[in-house]
Amino acid sequence: MMKKRTLFLTLTLTMAMSVTSLTGCGTQAKATYDENEEASTMEEEVIVANDSTKDSTEETESVENDIPSTTYGDLVVYNDAIKTDYEVDLETFQPSDEEYTLSDNVDIYYTDGWQAGYLKKGATISVYDVSTDWIRIYNPEKTDTFTIDFLLVKAGDLSKSTSSDVTTNAEAAFTQDEVLKAIQERFSNKDMGYELLNAPESDMQKAEFSVSKTETIPTSIVDSYLYAKLNLSDYTKFYIEENGEDNENYNFVIYYKDLYQAE
Repeated sequence: MMKKRTLFLTLTLTMAMSVTSLTGCGTQAKATYDENEEASTMEEEVIVANDSTKDSTEETESVENDIPSTTYGDLVVYNDAIKTDYEVDLETFQPSDEEYTLSDNVDIYYTDGWQAGYLKKGATISVYDVSTDWIRIYNPEKTDTFTIDFLLVKAGDLSKSTSSDVTTNAEAAFTQDEVLKAIQERFSNKDMGYELLNAPESDMQKAEFSVSKTETIPTSIVDSYLYAKLNLSDYTKFYIEENGEDNENYNFVIYYKDLYQAE
C-alpha cells in the first residue's frame, strides 16, 4: 500500500511541475514578438500598456490622423507642431471679450502660425483679441506642463464650428445698401436694353450670390460671376434684393428673364 501511495505522490508532483513549466512558457511567449511583425501591431501593444498608467487629466494618444498628441481636457495638442505658410501679425489685433461654444472640432494654432492641434466639439473658448482673419483665445486647458497663455483659431474655421456669429475687426468697405445700389445701376442700363423691375415676377429665374465685405470694387462680381458664369448679360429684365449677411459677406438674390432678341 505504501508503494502505491509513493507512486501516486510522484506522479502528482511530476504533473504539477509540468503545468508550471507550461505556464512559464506561455508567459514568455506573450512577452516576445516576431521581429517581422508590422509596426502598427507594435504600436497597439504600446497604447494598451500606456492605458494602465495614464493620468486621468492628461494622456498621450494617437489621434484619428495618426499624429502623436497629448490631450488636455478638450484640447488635443500635437507632440510636434505642424509648420504652415500662415503669417500672423499680432500688431493688427484688436481687443475682444467674446465667448463661443464649439459645435464641431476646430483646428488651433500657436501665435507664430504653426498648427498646434485642435479643440474638441463642446469646448467653450474665451477670446482675448481678434484680427481680420484670426481669433486669439485664452488657453482653455493651461496646465503646469502646457503653459501656453494664448492660442489662435482661424476666423473662418470658427464660423463653421459654432452656431454663434463670429466677430472680427474686419472693416467693411461699403454697406450692403451701397453694394446693392451699385449692382442695380449696372442692371438698369437702358443703353444695354436692361430693365430693372420694382418686384420679381413669377416667371423669373433666380440666382444667389455674395460680395465680400472688404471688396473695394463691389460691382466686380457683375463681370466676374454674374456675366461670366451666369451669362446674365444675355437677359433684359432684372430684380435684385438683399439676402442677409454673414461675418465675411453680403448676400443677394438676382431675378432675371427674357433673353435679348437682336433686331
